[in-house]
Amino acid sequence: MKDETIKSILLRVNTLKNRLILKSIFVGISSSLLVILYRIMIIKADLIREYALHRYSQNKYEIVFILLVVIINSYIVDRLVKSEPMISGSGIPQIRGILLRKIYYNPLSVICKKIIGGFLAVVNGLSVGREGPSIQVGATVGMQVSKILNLNKIEEKYLVTAGASAGLAAAFNAPLSAVIFSLEELHKNFSPVILLTSMASAIISDFISKSVFGLKPVFDFKLNNTLPLNYYPILIALSILTGILGVYFNRCLIRTLELTKSLNIRCLQHLY
Repeated sequence: MKDETIKSILLRVNTLKNRLILKSIFVGISSSLLVILYRIMIIKADLIREYALHRYSQNKYEIVFILLVVIINSYIVDRLVKSEPMISGSGIPQIRGILLRKIYYNPLSVICKKIIGGFLAVVNGLSVGREGPSIQVGATVGMQVSKILNLNKIEEKYLVTAGASAGLAAAFNAPLSAVIFSLEELHKNFSPVILLTSMASAIISDFISKSVFGLKPVFDFKLNNTLPLNYYPILIALSILTGILGVYFNRCLIRTLELTKSLNIRCLQHLY
């Protein structure tokens, strides 16, 4: 009787894991489609900006129209951020706050406004990038799926992490890096379930992204010459020095934040 109970529990656990993996695959598909849309919009935004610069070089008087477009875009982005503050910044701290259950926001609102705001910001020439927005969009898709399926908080954390992996995988066609990032920076925990769900979501997302953009790497660096072996000790020394400076910089940054908070200056408190 006891053995049958244990077997039934194990069977139920395996069934839940399999269902969670299937849900993660669905999150990966949905996230990849949205991130692909965002990537295409960013490409179009770059083309629009380049076209505006070309028009300005041909006719200096068109600067008035270009400035008008920039002002309108800036106003729209400002209104988007004010209406949905969680779309500001890269979006990675917000996802970390979701996983820690410190904050919560409307998933659909954030997805729509993050994509539109990012597009308009890139048109204006702002440095937005795609890493942070793609991660937030993917993770927010995981939130929305959890909300629709009425999942518990534990399953929601798995799908949020899986969505973040899918978003980063679709942004850079790097599923392994996406999984490592989600485990190390977001979830900060390791288990077979979180690994399987993140990998399933990232792999399917990467497959869909490569089907659209091809197999060419996002960062295609070509080296014409190889580095001579006698330079390798210099590289090792440079790596050690860079690591030491990185640790020192992080400690100074943390110490500065602590010092700023301890000063209790009202105008600086709005930064936190």
